[in-house]
Amino acid sequence: MYHPADPPAGSTNSAGDFEYIEVKNTGATPLNVNRFSLGGGVSFQFPNVQLAAGQSAVIVNNILAFQSRYGDSAIILGTFITGISWLILAFYPSMWGAVATIAVLAIGEIVHQPRYYEYVSRLAPEGQQGTYMGFAFVPLGIGSLVGGWFGGKMLNYFGEMMNRPRRTWFVIVGVGLTTTLLLWIYDRIVKPGKASA
Repeated sequence: MYHPADPPAGSTNSAGDFEYIEVKNTGATPLNVNRFSLGGGVSFQFPNVQLAAGQSAVIVNNILAFQSRYGDSAIILGTFITGISWLILAFYPSMWGAVATIAVLAIGEIVHQPRYYEYVSRLAPEGQQGTYMGFAFVPLGIGSLVGGWFGGKMLNYFGEMMNRPRRTWFVIVGVGLTTTLLLWIYDRIVKPGKASA
């Protein structure tokens, strides 16, 4: 955003503090942006970070000003939206219910995914962002490892044994809401002081 709106009256920030550039990997495979740089009106050297296919990243001029305007809770909100999306399928188990669920799920992903890796990099001590970015994939690996097994157990229990397969979606919503609550607790109570970038 080249020329964002002016800050509110009395703010110590300038309009330039709210400027940001969003970059996106439009390819079909992950892209390591290490050694990439921006030049001209903006000078930026990318750290050793990998952007997944379709993933976006935001380069900001002033992280605190950016957060004050655009919020720092996108990850929590996106996780909440993603978690409750399964309620649609629980109440409307049909093809159109599945389509609506996927649409709401995608909105949740759109809300939190661009901020996820930025969030992880801000937790890292100076010079260790690349290591922390590598650890950002650990929850995805755990989810891939446990998700299929857990989903299979839930479908077997609620579908085969209890003959109530819709209840599976309520358990999945519970997992999403628990994750949202834990993120909120971490962000509001546990999180170490914000690092400036």
